[in-house]
Amino acid sequence: MKILIVPAAGRGSRLGYDKPKFLYPLCGKPLIDHVLNLHCRFVDEAVVVVSGDAFELAQEYFRNAELPIRLVVQDKPTGMLDAILEAGKAVRKIHPDRIWITWCDQIAIQTETLDRMKGLEEKSDPAMIVPIIRKTSPYIHFDMDDKGQICRVLQRREGDEMPDVGNNDMGLFSLSLTAFQQLENDFSSSPEIGGATGERNFLPFIPWLAGRERVMLMRGTDEMETVGVNTPDDVCRLAQQLCGENY
Repeated sequence: MKILIVPAAGRGSRLGYDKPKFLYPLCGKPLIDHVLNLHCRFVDEAVVVVSGDAFELAQEYFRNAELPIRLVVQDKPTGMLDAILEAGKAVRKIHPDRIWITWCDQIAIQTETLDRMKGLEEKSDPAMIVPIIRKTSPYIHFDMDDKGQICRVLQRREGDEMPDVGNNDMGLFSLSLTAFQQLENDFSSSPEIGGATGERNFLPFIPWLAGRERVMLMRGTDEMETVGVNTPDDVCRLAQQLCGENY
């Protein structure tokens, strides 16, 4: 049994959109449809985390979804860590073997990448798999120690000094059930708080877990996989890439 957690409580304000971000239309369908269509053959169920004021709208939207959807609410925008933790009750009830996490705007992930991640799970069942792309001007960067283990994460949005070339994630993660339980029961009690945003961040969990369990980095397929839909420029890039349209 495998589930997908999709934090989707954000608004589309930076995109000039007055509805929940997960409904923002790109290439003829909402962002959340891109995400669920991509992952549906890999997971058995999805847990979508929405804001309180979007709950009824989401209920109606997902009423006839092909993939089973559980909705949970993040009442306050305190960070991605808390968004993911809101799915904890569903995780405890379902008790899946693996948990995938992806952001609601990561629509450029390639099926080839998901196939490789699935293969690594079946081969070695690590505590966590983190697909990355080596790229210039990274938004996120994972530092490695002399043993090749992740030891630190740097985030441009938190004001960290970034390298010219780095190991950028793509908003996609695979966790074992035990790793999720460590996130929920141990790490979340005293997480790293973002220096610029003041948010409770999820990404620092990765080096924290790597100091205790096996965390595997996996190369992604294409640099576009790192691009989320956050700005009008992102919309233009992804629309051109995915459907050959100019916005």
